[in-house]
Amino acid sequence: MAWKIVLFGKASPFAAAEEERFVKRIRAWRPVEVVELRTFNLGTVEASLKAEREEFARRVGWNDELVVLDERGKLFTSVEFSKEIERREGSGAGKLTFVVGSAYGLDPEFAKRAKWLLSLSPMTLAHDHARVLLIEQLYRALCIQKGHGYHHA
Repeated sequence: MAWKIVLFGKASPFAAAEEERFVKRIRAWRPVEVVELRTFNLGTVEASLKAEREEFARRVGWNDELVVLDERGKLFTSVEFSKEIERREGSGAGKLTFVVGSAYGLDPEFAKRAKWLLSLSPMTLAHDHARVLLIEQLYRALCIQKGHGYHHA
């Protein structure tokens, strides 16, 4: 099954290089589309997040199975994360679309529409770090599924 990774905003050069390194590795086993959406600064956080939600609706849409990164989401070990991805893909769910919000997070509508709220950490992560960490963990999940030596635990 193909994955889609939706990222709001531009990554720093360091994060962009790390993202590309892991996306290339993922593509050896799985089709993956990375979509970068613009962020907005409209004077208030609420107005900016609403504009980002509308940008998502226009460019991506709400049809896929949304996996929304949220600090209140479920925490997994890497092995549990790999198994959860396998379970969801085996259930006949739609394409998994992973969404990383902007520096201010995501409009509340994303949590309402999400099939799965995923937390990378109970701590708040810098936007660039969350992006890289998600993509690396997606690669690690595939390595676990394939028995590849990248995951040593």
